[in-house]
Parts: sequence; structure tokens; C-alpha cells
Amino acid sequence: MGIYNKILGVVGAAVLLTASVASAATFSVTGNGVNQQLTTNFNPSPGTGVNVGDWITRFRSPVDNGLTGAGNTAGGLWLNAVGKALITVTFLGKDANAQNYVFETVSGGSLYNKGSVGAQIQFTQTGGNFLDFLFTTTAFNPVGVITNGGTSNHKNIGMGFTHLSTDGHSIIALLDDGFGANSQGVGVGDRDFDDMVVRFDVQAVPLPAGGLLLLTGLGGLLAARRRKSA
Repeated sequence: MGIYNKILGVVGAAVLLTASVASAATFSVTGNGVNQQLTTNFNPSPGTGVNVGDWITRFRSPVDNGLTGAGNTAGGLWLNAVGKALITVTFLGKDANAQNYVFETVSGGSLYNKGSVGAQIQFTQTGGNFLDFLFTTTAFNPVGVITNGGTSNHKNIGMGFTHLSTDGHSIIALLDDGFGANSQGVGVGDRDFDDMVVRFDVQAVPLPAGGLLLLTGLGGLLAARRRKSA
């Protein structure tokens, strides 16, 4: 009976280890962002869950955030995780008159703001760093690019974050084209942060060691039961 209990303890520890790893992935917003409320210009397609008057933390150009160094966004969305995490990105909506905007991951996945609302992509990343993604837009010439936690190559584009869930597993990101003109000289900016809206959801990828420990415990339990029945 003592051996049986010990093996059950090993199995229980394995289950707890796997569960703890699976719950240890969250988002946080870090860096020199600026808080602001969305104005009446915010007008994306319905269903984003974000509304006029909601607070966001924005990351934009040095002029906008009072920083030095051209294009320094100085922060963004941080991934807190032990090991790897699975990230799901869902396209929620955009302003009807938005230019062409693309959400891209470092691994090559992408979502287009002219695509279907509800479209999703997934990628994995190790925690303890800024989430590996960027936004690009053809509203400017050359193409505007802003990298999460990194830099932007155009002073007018930016991104903001809002609606971080209480458990830290979900957050919404919003892309803004700022003030300026596109390659044809047409004004496109209004500080609205509705040119592309996406939601991030995260879950940890369980460490292999937890699964191996569980299998070892179950194997030992079966062996002990065979010896007892013999």
C-alpha cells in the first residue's frame, strides 16, 4: 500500500506540474507607453468589443511619446511564460476607409485588414520577451512598419493595447496610421486606432518533462499492481 501511495504521489505531482506550466502564460504591456481615451473618430466594423471612451496604452513615434531617437516605440506587448506559449491572433475589424494594413509574425504568418473578420493565425514563442509581431501599411511610401517592442520607420504610425483580461490570457491590439498622407498625397490620418483591430489569446505549451514524468508514474503504478495481484 505504501508503494501504491508513493506512485500515486508521483502521478499527482506530474499532473500538477503539467497544469502549472499550462497556466503560466500571460500578457502584460510594458515600456514608455502613453494612456489615452479613444475619441469619436474610433469607428471600426462592429464586434471588436472596443468602444469610444475606452482607455488604451499607445506606442508611437518619439514626437508623440516625448522620446528621443527616431522611430523608437519604446515598449509594447510582453509575453510572460515558462517555456513556449501558443499565441492565437484573431482579426476583429477595421475602419471602412482604412488603407492596406497587415499584421505579421516573425515566423511568417499574416492577417490582412481587407480579409474576413474572424480570420485567425497561430504561432509559438518562448516567453520572457516582447511578442514577435509587426504591423505594415501601404498608406505611406515607403511602406510603413512598426515592430512590437522595437521601432517604427514612419513617425505617424503606431499601435495601442486595451482590454487585458483579468487572467492576463487575452488582450486587444489596435493599429493607427496617425496624421499624414499616403503615397498619392491623400490625407489618411486621424489618430483613431481603428485601422486594424486584432485580439491575442495565449496558452502555455506544456513542458515535455511533465508528460514523461506522468508516463513514468503510470508505468510504475501498473507494475506495482501486477506484483500485488501475483
